Amino acid sequence: MAMSNANLAATIKRAAANTSDIIKKKARIKEKMDAIELKQKEILEAKLAKLKEEYDDLSQQQEIFEKPIREFTGGYSTEDLVKVEVVETGTDKNGKPIRKTLYELRYPDTVIPPSEIPAEEGAPEEAARVEMPVETADAAPTDFAPMESDDDEMPFSE
Repeated sequence: MAMSNANLAATIKRAAANTSDIIKKKARIKEKMDAIELKQKEILEAKLAKLKEEYDDLSQQQEIFEKPIREFTGGYSTEDLVKVEVVETGTDKNGKPIRKTLYELRYPDTVIPPSEIPAEEGAPEEAARVEMPVETADAAPTDFAPMESDDDEMPFSE
């Protein structure tokens, strides 16, 4: 069934009248959504900038510590050379786990990956595994032995 132009125009006008309130509501909601999105975007950008700054500071600190290692190994960092493993060794008196951090060289015989060692240079021998216990606040000692007194004068004390 074909509609005449007059009927089509009347139908379009009626649909426009019926949907005008809906269109206005949609526009108001869209404005609110955009405002919230902009506000959240600004908040997230500020948080991201803060995290990036902290990340860069930590990277710079790491670089300072690892500079001699990188020079010796040809650019390898401790992340490339050392495997860090945290193991639970038991529980303390409060039932919290006691953890021990193990540092194991990935290449214990050569320090650096074998394909990268120059033929004329040998790598110094080092311990393959270094164990360092991690103390939590609960496991830390609470009573300390008094220090023995020295009769010697302490340097820089006046």
